This record gives sequence, structure tokens and C-alpha cells, in this order.
Amino acid sequence: MDAIRKVVTCEVKEVAERTLEFTGSTEALDRDGEVILAKGWELANYKKNPVFLWAHNYMEPPIGRAIEVRKGDGALQFQIEFADRETYEKADTIHRLYQGGFLKAVSVGFIPHEWEDGDGVESPRRTYKKQELLELSAVSVPSNPEALVGARESGIITVKEFKSLTEPEEKPYENEHACRLRNPDDFQADSFRRTQREHEGKKYSIIMGRLKGETTMTEQAYRYPKDTWGAGEARSHCKTHDGTFEAARQESLEVPEIKERHEAKLSQAQIKDELDYAKMLIAEGNLSENTLSAAWDIIRMLLRFPGGDIPVDIIMGFKAEVGIKNWERLKQIQQLFQAILDATELKEPKSESWDCKEVAQLIAEQIRESWR
Repeated sequence: MDAIRKVVTCEVKEVAERTLEFTGSTEALDRDGEVILAKGWELANYKKNPVFLWAHNYMEPPIGRAIEVRKGDGALQFQIEFADRETYEKADTIHRLYQGGFLKAVSVGFIPHEWEDGDGVESPRRTYKKQELLELSAVSVPSNPEALVGARESGIITVKEFKSLTEPEEKPYENEHACRLRNPDDFQADSFRRTQREHEGKKYSIIMGRLKGETTMTEQAYRYPKDTWGAGEARSHCKTHDGTFEAARQESLEVPEIKERHEAKLSQAQIKDELDYAKMLIAEGNLSENTLSAAWDIIRMLLRFPGGDIPVDIIMGFKAEVGIKNWERLKQIQQLFQAILDATELKEPKSESWDCKEVAQLIAEQIRESWR
């Protein structure tokens, strides 16, 4: 039987910093005329990966984790620790919504194993006797449907935060590089689960689900947090698993990040990783020969004049020539190389007569020559 979801309006109690207590399920008759017996909850698998999601979205990172889950007094109770703002901004937003009383509900996702049907009049339509808990989710219903609107209008959340909760996240993802292994349409809609694995000491997420007509779990995608995974190394890992890679959004290369990189030194390996990523952007952009040549003119310009701006008339003329889609890709390349050059203003210890900037120039020239 497919996974089932049940929403419960509950009392929310703060028990510690960033930790709230919820009643996830009771034995009360729900709006579907069904009852879930608390003693029937099977929790072993959930406790191995005690995720707290937003709106049952298995494709996004969890917003928190259950540090305690227990059965008792005809209810299933949770203590949920929310991720902090620095770790996951969306988790912080939802935490504030619960604290402010704008969210008052949670929803359990479970697979029923044993149940008893009734007449729906003198007895419940169905009573679940044994059920496996998959996850717990924060949801905006059945509390006031306008709760999130009210929170936005009162200033509890910003317009950007409101959109992040009410609109689906589109690729490329903001905080994660993505590696698709299988088409999600090949899977049963409610079967996805997210867990973690490590590769060379770095954690990444695995999204798994049941293929249509099957009962076993199959890997559908990998997600790599961009704060710990460079685009180049994530792409390399994805390639070894025959996946299709897409880097996270490039806001990470805007001024704040570049400023931070001014204050840090880059190793030669990090420089090469960034350059390899730039090469990948061009290679996967299906650029024409003329556009490719122009792309390398931009790169050579950046290498010769670090920190200088390209004149506006050149930018506008080039933009009209290559088209909007290619222009956006080339802007990413420009930002990548400028970040590299800015960061290498601080010299690392020299090896023979080379400094970091000369190494970057040499690598770039070698890449360009290999494409002629």
C-alpha cells in the first residue's frame, strides 16, 4: 500500500533553544473518518533517519530532526530541533512561524501494515493498527489557510521567504548541486525518502524511491551542499555514477562571496577545480565556434586585466551577438575567473618561480589550446 499522510492540529511548546515539541498523531477520529492507534507505530526505521520536512517535500533538505519521538497517552509525540539560519535559512523561517503562532499543524507520513475497516457510522471507516512512520512534516493546514499571508503582512517573514514556502523550488537549486540518476517520473509519487552518505569525508544527500510496480528502493538523485562541495568535485562524483549534473545557482559568485575570497588563499588544486568548472560550462553550453572564440576572449581579458570592468558597449554588443541564454552562461564564467583572480592577489608560497596567478594563467591557456 502507498504512503499515507495525516494532518494534525497540535499544541506547540518550546522545550529548548531551537527545539519545539509537537503531538504528531492522536487516536482521535480524523476528517477522513479514520483512527490511528498510537501503540501501533513502528519507529525503528524512522529513528535511523529522523527527518522533519517542509510539506512532505522529499526533494528538499530537511528543516530539522527529531531528537526524541515517543508513544504514550494515545499520542505520538516529537521533539524537533530546527536547523539554524546559517545552516538552512528556510528552517529558520519555519521555526519563527511556529513560534509566532502562524503555523499550528504537523503531518505524519506513514505506510500502513495492518488495519480494520468499519462502517463509518457507528465505528471508524478505518482503524490503523500497525503502521511504519516515514517522516514528519511541517504544514500550513489545517490551521488558517491565510496563515502565511498573515505572517508576510505582519513582517514575521519577508516576501522572499513567503515565496520559498509557497512556490516550488526550481532548478538550479540555490544551495545544492544536483545529480540526476533516474527520471523522477519513473517512481511512485509518495515513495521518495532522503538520507545521507559520505564520500571522502564530505556528506551528500541521496534521494531514493520505489520505481513504479516495484517494492524495493532505488537511488534517483544525489544532492551536494554547495558550502562543502565545489561544483567541479560534485560533477566528477556525479559522472562516476553516470548521472546528469547541474550546478547550484550562481548567486554564490556574487560580490559577498568574492569579497570573502579576497581574504583567503586558494590552493592550485582549488584554482584548477574552478577552471575545470568554467570549461564544463562552456562545453555543455553547445556554443558555436564563433561564440566559443569570443568566450575565450573574455577569459583572456580577465586574465590580463584583473579587477577591471569590461566596457558597457562591448558587453551590450556581445550580448546581442550570442543571445541571452549563452550570455548568462558566459557571465557565470566571467564571475568564476574574476573570483579566482581576486583571491590570488594574496600570494601563496612559491614553487620554483611560479605564483598562484601565473599558475592560473597557465592552466587557462592550456585549456584554451586543447580546444583549438
